[in-house]
Amino acid sequence: MASLGRMISGIAHEINNPLTIISLNVENFSTYREMLAQLSAILEGLPFSHSLRKEWENFKNRSNWDSQLEHLNRIIESSTAGVDRIKKIVIDFTTDILVTFPE
Repeated sequence: MASLGRMISGIAHEINNPLTIISLNVENFSTYREMLAQLSAILEGLPFSHSLRKEWENFKNRSNWDSQLEHLNRIIESSTAGVDRIKKIVIDFTTDILVTFPE
């Protein structure tokens, strides 16, 4: 039974390694999204020439810029929720196994 507990702990460890990488990537992605939002706000406030302002507005319209930034928020939120759910499952599973099969 102790070997089963060790095996489960090893499996949990192997799940947590890539999960940590995903979690850090989501955090970085969130930071980059905030940087894009700040850049957008800065660009909105700059005294562009008429043609440059028009180019920026055309880009925003073509790319659906504001909606895309909001969509990034939803992706980040759902990814964070998914990572947190997997972490909870691993912790609960590991705890249940260690209680059921103590070393």
